Amino acid sequence: MEPHPLRLLEEGRDREAEALLQTPQEGLLEAERLALLGFLEGRKGDLRAYRTLALEAARRAQTPFTLYHLGLALPPKAGALALEEALRRFRGDAKGEARLHLALAVALERLGRPEALAHAALARLKDPSPWTILHHLRLELFFGTKPLPEVLEEAEPFLPHPFPGVRMLAGHTLAL
Repeated sequence: MEPHPLRLLEEGRDREAEALLQTPQEGLLEAERLALLGFLEGRKGDLRAYRTLALEAARRAQTPFTLYHLGLALPPKAGALALEEALRRFRGDAKGEARLHLALAVALERLGRPEALAHAALARLKDPSPWTILHHLRLELFFGTKPLPEVLEEAEPFLPHPFPGVRMLAGHTLAL
């Protein structure tokens, strides 16, 4: 059985995911394929291509998945609206819901809105991964009341994490 492109992207195997995504699909699968191709372009630094492909994906099918990518690709104000709509439509697993709450938390943080903390807390509750924990702790520093020593104590164990992105986020949280 061939791995799913989303799993490959989560593992950082972008070239393999891109190879799987080169074959056009029909209907809903095509919209999601376009969203993932756009995400790959965004990872390469081409945010304009990401936005273009995310808009096309959402035009073809407004699903939580395509709206999620649209929310990531748009500026924060419009992105937050797309992510809120994705959350309203979402009927899936806790990990998927956590991903939506985390993306919305980041968009709301960029807008300086304190409700970002609530979405980060929900993301952490639904899927207590290093990403959700560290984003929640970081937003606690901006909008919350958690004492600084507690934030430091929770974030520090992530410094030697095997994923460079987690180590960076932990370092950024501690530096704040």
